[in-house]
Amino acid sequence: MRAQVHLQAPSSRSLDAAEVTPLLVYDHDKPHMVGTVLVAFAAVAFSLVATYVKYISVDLTSVEATFWRFGVAYAFVLILALYSKVDLLVAPQYHWDLAWRCVFGTASVLSFFWAITQMALADASTIAATSPVVVSLVGVWLRREPVGLVDIVTAAVAVAGIVFVARPNVVFEVPIISYGSPYACLGAVGSAVFVALANAHVQKLSAVPTLVVTHYLLLVGATISGIWVLVAQGVRRVRAFLLP
Repeated sequence: MRAQVHLQAPSSRSLDAAEVTPLLVYDHDKPHMVGTVLVAFAAVAFSLVATYVKYISVDLTSVEATFWRFGVAYAFVLILALYSKVDLLVAPQYHWDLAWRCVFGTASVLSFFWAITQMALADASTIAATSPVVVSLVGVWLRREPVGLVDIVTAAVAVAGIVFVARPNVVFEVPIISYGSPYACLGAVGSAVFVALANAHVQKLSAVPTLVVTHYLLLVGATISGIWVLVAQGVRRVRAFLLP
């Protein structure tokens, strides 16, 4: 924001442009502070979502939890979009990036929720939270972004942390009491990879309003998970009918 006062030039220089004196100087640090607060708020929100998914995993499958997560969120976003009268049409040059953003975003939620139901909540959240490291690697791979020694060392430490948290059987001894699927850690790692790929396409959608991108992400996620749930329930009913 910038407030300006136009001072009338003297009559002898009436043809000259008016002098502009700024009253308010835009604080360039404020947007970064707002972004940091939003990222912190998102981290807290995702932690609460993961906790509730773990809590309801006794009664719902990971796909059913994904459907309700996307469906309820889409209802709120649709109401907000209709209230704000935002244009939901997207220019053709953004269609592919938006499509991949929706696909990778849906895959990340599906794999993360499945990992939560198959392993300890803290372990799944820790592995999935390494997505910033994967984002940097994807940036180097796809966008040819420069990487320094500090970035390489930090990424190596993060990968070592993943190994000690996931404790794969090829490195550590097989525990006597196992919990969930032995491939659960791969689901959490896959979630981090899908988040990184989704963020790579988000950068290309900076010209598209955030509400529009969120609208299509939730719509695709609710549709895919809803179809999955219907097919799974149909298969269970057929099996129950054929094998009483």
